[in-house]
Formats: sequence, C-alpha cells, structure tokens
Amino acid sequence: MTDTTRYESERDFHDRIFADGSRAVADKFYFAAEGSKRFYERALVEGQP
Repeated sequence: MTDTTRYESERDFHDRIFADGSRAVADKFYFAAEGSKRFYERALVEGQP
C-alpha cells in the first residue's frame, strides 16, 4: 500500500467515524482501540523468548 493510498484509506475511515457528528461514538472507538493496542503490545513483549 502506498503512502497516498494509506492516507486516503485512513481519511475515509475517520470520515465515517465522525460522519454522524457524534464525538461520543468517536471517543468510545478510540478508547477501545487504545485498549486493544496496549493489550497486543504487552502480549507481544511477554511472548518474546
């Protein structure tokens, strides 16, 4: 995926998240995404031999 394609994909994704104007929905999504990120970062570090 090129940088331009990735940028457009990310932009479109964020446009959909914020499309209804609901900041609460977006905040909930980002809170869950951050939790998943931390979980997988810990799992990867702990899983290292």
